[in-house]
Amino acid sequence: MVNFYTTRLLTQASNKLPLRVVLIVPFVLQVVATVGLVGYLSYKNSQQAVRELSHQLQNQISLRIDRHLDDYLQMPHLLNHVNQNAMQQSFTLGAGFTNHSKKPRDISLNPPLQQPRNISLNELERFFVKQIRAFESVPYTAWGNEKGEYIGIERLPDRTLHIEVVDDPKNPKYYTYAVNNSGERGKLLQVTPFYDPRTRPWYQNAVLKGKATWSPIYVWFNQAELAIDANLPVYDQKGQIIGVLDTPLKLSRIGDYLQQLKFSRSGQSFIIDRSGLLIASSGDSQPFIIGNDKKPQRIEASNSRNPLIQSTAKYLNQYFGDLNRINTSNQLEFTDNNQRLFVHVFPCQDGRGIDWLVVLVIPETDFMDKINANNHTTIMLVIAAAIGSIISGICTARRVTEPILRLNQAAKELAIGEWDVTMDDNRSARSLCDRADELGELATSFNQMAAQLKAIFQSLTKSEERLAKFFENIPVGISIHNDSGRIEGMNRAGIEILDRDITDIFPEDISSTYQVYIAGTDQLYPTEKLPNLRALKGETVFTEDIEIHRPDGKIVPLEVRSIPVFDESGNVIYAITTFSDISDRKKMERLRENYERELERQVIDRTKALQESEERFRRSFEDAAIGMALVSPEGRWLMVNNSVCDIVGYSEEELLSKMVTDITHPDDLEQNLEYRRQILAGEISSYQMEKRYFHKQGHIVWVLLSVTLVRDEEEQPLYFIAQIQDISSSKVLEREIALREAQLNAFFATAPLGMMMRDRQLRCVQINQVMADINGLPLEVHIGKTMGEILPDLAAVIEPIHQRVLDTGVAIINQEMSGEIPSQPGILRHWLVSSFPIFDPDGKASYLGVVVVEISDRKQVEAKLQEAQRIAHIGSWEYDVATGITNWSEELYRIYGLEQSKIAPQAGELINYIHPEARETYLKLIEEKVYAGQPFEADIRIIRPDGSIRYVETRGEPVFNDKGEMVRLFGTTLDISDRKQAQITLQNHLAVIEAATEGIAILNQNSEYTYLNKAHATIFGYSDASELIGKTWKELYYPEEISRFERELFPILIEQKRWQGEATAKKKDGTTF
Repeated sequence: MVNFYTTRLLTQASNKLPLRVVLIVPFVLQVVATVGLVGYLSYKNSQQAVRELSHQLQNQISLRIDRHLDDYLQMPHLLNHVNQNAMQQSFTLGAGFTNHSKKPRDISLNPPLQQPRNISLNELERFFVKQIRAFESVPYTAWGNEKGEYIGIERLPDRTLHIEVVDDPKNPKYYTYAVNNSGERGKLLQVTPFYDPRTRPWYQNAVLKGKATWSPIYVWFNQAELAIDANLPVYDQKGQIIGVLDTPLKLSRIGDYLQQLKFSRSGQSFIIDRSGLLIASSGDSQPFIIGNDKKPQRIEASNSRNPLIQSTAKYLNQYFGDLNRINTSNQLEFTDNNQRLFVHVFPCQDGRGIDWLVVLVIPETDFMDKINANNHTTIMLVIAAAIGSIISGICTARRVTEPILRLNQAAKELAIGEWDVTMDDNRSARSLCDRADELGELATSFNQMAAQLKAIFQSLTKSEERLAKFFENIPVGISIHNDSGRIEGMNRAGIEILDRDITDIFPEDISSTYQVYIAGTDQLYPTEKLPNLRALKGETVFTEDIEIHRPDGKIVPLEVRSIPVFDESGNVIYAITTFSDISDRKKMERLRENYERELERQVIDRTKALQESEERFRRSFEDAAIGMALVSPEGRWLMVNNSVCDIVGYSEEELLSKMVTDITHPDDLEQNLEYRRQILAGEISSYQMEKRYFHKQGHIVWVLLSVTLVRDEEEQPLYFIAQIQDISSSKVLEREIALREAQLNAFFATAPLGMMMRDRQLRCVQINQVMADINGLPLEVHIGKTMGEILPDLAAVIEPIHQRVLDTGVAIINQEMSGEIPSQPGILRHWLVSSFPIFDPDGKASYLGVVVVEISDRKQVEAKLQEAQRIAHIGSWEYDVATGITNWSEELYRIYGLEQSKIAPQAGELINYIHPEARETYLKLIEEKVYAGQPFEADIRIIRPDGSIRYVETRGEPVFNDKGEMVRLFGTTLDISDRKQAQITLQNHLAVIEAATEGIAILNQNSEYTYLNKAHATIFGYSDASELIGKTWKELYYPEEISRFERELFPILIEQKRWQGEATAKKKDGTTF
């Protein structure tokens, strides 16, 4: 619609222009457009040529850079492998190399070393000097080994060499020497206190990778440039690392090469790693800066001081998002500061760790200088051609337009109703009629046309009057629109419907002026959809979606028809629109639509409900977790779901070919058929039974079968709906539960322990005979009663304990209780009671279990035992791990000097009764034995409350449950103070004996030494008395003395118990004394 109005406006504007302008302007525009188009195409072709030339140039330069990088990066690895091969063939440091294969070696391999001979560092040093002189591009090469030795040769910027060596790993000083003309060490230049190559990153990196590799890029430690090391680990034939060859490269050489490549006036090339850090560039700036900490820091290319490199790096990051995504060569273009830039980026990889990106960027302006000059010339030619065209057009137009203008003046007079005007009215016009050319014929024709128009106008006036009367009296609204969409006329009926006067408005204002809305909305009718405007496009339009909002507030729905009126050429010149008020019809239609809508809604709702019902049944049938089946009244399977197939093991096809009775167990068949007869006869509406099916694999499957019958409208049976639930596991579980229940009841009834179960109200729900006998009451008296109703004297003690167990869910095991029962008053009874919670599936303590063992007899035995302990000074103790409670016997209270009325010291309190000098031993015993769950015994010194010191011997033994968890400790404590005092006295005597200057010895009945003091051993020439332990005294005397002792000495000893005299003996070294 916009294009239509634009075209109309341009046409109207051109119709208003003078004829001279119409003749001159197109001519001039054609000339200028032709020349301009040629210039534009020339410019675009030049841009394409520049693009292609740039890509060719970038490809050539990229190939040169790629080859140079390949050669340059290969050099250090080549030197490492040459050194390795030479070491294989000739020597090694601490180990040699042998190559038994005559085939050439692949330098990517790392062959193991063998052992032909050793070489000194001096020989290796001279070899490395020769190698670095042969490899001019290598600034450094080095070797470090597992011993910590190191040799390195450095080439300085002035081409001189330095030797750097660590030749004594025990004193790892780093010596730097100048190299004289003969390639040997010269002047000592520097000594670094410590250097171990094994701790250096290049060494550790090579050992970690286990193959030829590159180190990370770093700043050369004594020169302002980047470097990278080629490392090669060397192994022996057992695969053990011997050392690492290291050859660095200075990356500034790559930058120097890039600067030499002058491929355009302002183009740049640079290399970055995958993180965007700059490696080298053709610019003058270094790829690193010195930070505030005076340490060099590498910079990202996007932060480069070179504007071209900076903008290109930022574009690559933005375009790819992640530089790791650049895996192939890419030709790119982008604009920066109104300048087009051509970019070529490709990856550089060598398989040893090099993963760089090489980038070339060339500004388009480097190629466009001459092209811009040619464009300037083209523009000047266009201007000159336009000026010439205007001058020529003016001269030609004047000759053509002068007679036409005179004819135009006459036509204007005729147009305003001067019907009597002709081309004979004045001399100038008559001369025009006398011309024999086309203009003369045009003047003659004009005179004839004027006469005819006069007659036609008079006839037309009469016809128009008749048509106007007919137009005004038509009972529907009619409007006529010209080809611009404006209203040319509207009849009276139309004005009455609109309730507005006709105004001269643009088509786009029709909807707002006459309040034309889309029916049923508050939205103005779209201009482009108005029927009259669509008719002007050649459409015949009929619509009922229009309504008028009149000034009186009434909304009038319209039926509108619009047709186009064509001229002889088939062009639309008018649109006629008829519209009528259809308010009454709309009301009837709304009534009919509402009825149809309600009817349709009811049909849809019922259909949807039926579909939903069918879908629910289908899903319930197919997705049911239990078996679902439809069975014919004759007993044939009609439809089964997957659960039925899973239960009986048959596929759906197999089951549909069978009768129900085919897989039913014979013992269940009669009852099943009887139920089916009853439901078919209407005696029952459904039935449920447990029955057995034969599984396809032969075993029996128990199921719970629920069956209902579906009948038709005439109450005739259609099919059975069967629900089949596999209860085989339930049947097994029922038998197991019944067996378990029988076992528990038998155990409960026959156990020699008192057992009782109470609910949360502490009422007795189950009790065995033993428990009833302990209480001294009949068994049936207990059921449903509380302890207060059964044993009121004990309830005050027992009830709080049982309630606490139910509330906390924590059992109380083996709790001792005492009291009297109603059947035996005056007799004190003793019991060992265990109370424990019984949890339901939700984890709630729903019941309380009680187990009681009467220990009255044991208590009597314990009383006698305590008396025995008192006499023997032996106390006993017991520690419950679960409750943390310790119980002592009476004698143990007496041993520790405590009153029995007090609570026994618990585990953490006992340390206060241990002598300070013995506490460390006690704690060590706890840590090593008690915590480890091992038996223990120890002698411990204790302090009583009155300050007296006693010695005790403590023994303990752990008790474990069936899970291997320690639940109890018990043991005894013996008062050994008297024995300990005797030991102390004996130790004092032994100390006196040991310090005596006379020799003292003790012999057993076999005449063997069991003790000798130091003086006795010294007398006989022995440095240590242990040398004589186990030997007899006869080994220290001569035979004649031994005979004299047996003959004279022994009788005296037997009689007088002692003897003193002289004797001759021999020392250890054989001397006599």
